[in-house]
Amino acid sequence: MEIIPINESKLKIMLTPDDMVVYRISEEMLTFEKKDVRSTFSEILDDVKAKTGFDSTSGRLFIQVYPSKDGGCEVYLTRSFDEPYRRPNKDKDRDKDKIRALKTQREYCVYSFASLDDVLTACFVLKKSGYAFDSKLYIQKECRDSYFLVLQEEVIQDARYKKKRYPNKSDLAAEYGKKMGNKEAMLYISEHASAIIDKDAVKLAGGL
Repeated sequence: MEIIPINESKLKIMLTPDDMVVYRISEEMLTFEKKDVRSTFSEILDDVKAKTGFDSTSGRLFIQVYPSKDGGCEVYLTRSFDEPYRRPNKDKDRDKDKIRALKTQREYCVYSFASLDDVLTACFVLKKSGYAFDSKLYIQKECRDSYFLVLQEEVIQDARYKKKRYPNKSDLAAEYGKKMGNKEAMLYISEHASAIIDKDAVKLAGGL
């Protein structure tokens, strides 16, 4: 088992086929329901805490699992310390309106890649993960064939118009490219890059 810290609240864990045997994780178990996540990976979470101090019990824990080509899998652990939305004791009717106002939105994010191999690999991994949102691929030949992958991701917006971003499958692209400032990047792309695939880029490029 290889543990790769991404930041203070996120870890990447790479399990080989042998590791999966040791931890008694079968391929069928990777399709677990959300309620079974902790029980399936409880032993791994204990070992990760012992080795790194990463405490999965502090804050909310998000677990993303993606199969690897070699028969193993990649596990992403992300802690979120956002306070859950709680109902105030007063004015319950108004609070119900706020709860109804919670909604999921999709926004674009942009990743840059230094080579065609990197962007194709990212698309392959995203496709394998089940990524199904809109995606576009651009190239900037002036800069030695720089590539830009535009992906959709989900954010939650509450009644006070505050947005909270939770882990998305689009995060996998960061393993092979660099995430850019979304608004600035879209403006840059519109001026300096040309579209290679303007729809379903992940689906199309991920199969090359």
